[in-house]
Amino acid sequence: AAVEVTVVAVKTGIRQPSGRTYGRLLHAVLQSNGFAEAHGRKLGATEDEVAAAEATARVVLTHQVVAPGGREVFREAPVVVRMNDGTLVEGRIDLAFRDKDGWVVVDYKTGSADQQKAVRQLRLYAHALATATGLPARAVLLEIA
Repeated sequence: AAVEVTVVAVKTGIRQPSGRTYGRLLHAVLQSNGFAEAHGRKLGATEDEVAAAEATARVVLTHQVVAPGGREVFREAPVVVRMNDGTLVEGRIDLAFRDKDGWVVVDYKTGSADQQKAVRQLRLYAHALATATGLPARAVLLEIA
C-alpha cells in the first residue's frame, strides 16, 4: 500500500528569500533548533537570509506537526531503501518521530520545490522507515511560505 502523504502549508508571514543558500540555511536552522547566525556564516548567507531563516524557524518549530512534545525525535536521519529493481535509494529524513499510530516522517520544502518529486521522495523515506522498523509510517510534506 502506498504511504499516505499529507501536504501542510505553513504561512509564516515572512518574506522567504529564494535560492539554494537560503534553503540550505533554513534546513540547517530547523535541524539544530536555532543557531541561524552560525549556520549563516558557514554557508555564506546574507544578513537578510539569516534574519528570515531565524524568524521562519521560530514559526515552523512551534507548528503542531513539527513540535512533537516529548516524543522520541530523529532529525536528519539517514535512510537507505532497496527498490524492487534492486536500485538503492539514499537520503536523509528531515524529521521523524513516533506517535500512537507509528511513525510520522516530515520533509521541509521551501520556495518553488517540485511538489510531485518531493512527495515521491517522502513516500520512499516513509516506506523505508516502516520496512526497517515494522511499524506503519505516514508522511507530511511541510511547505514553508
